[in-house]
Amino acid sequence: METTKTEALLRQAKAICQEVTGREDVNDDLLCSVFRRLELEADLVDDDLLDALDAAQQGLMH
Repeated sequence: METTKTEALLRQAKAICQEVTGREDVNDDLLCSVFRRLELEADLVDDDLLDALDAAQQGLMH
């Protein structure tokens, strides 16, 4: 079964929280905050890539 984007971001958030706190168990609020930040950054990267693709396509059409 393939890992979804959400699952991958959640795992990444948990790893970051564990590394920062030095604890295996992490606070849910901290985990949520880190997850939201990673999700926001991923969405911004996706938007930038789409904008770049649109610009490239427009350049090829002219």
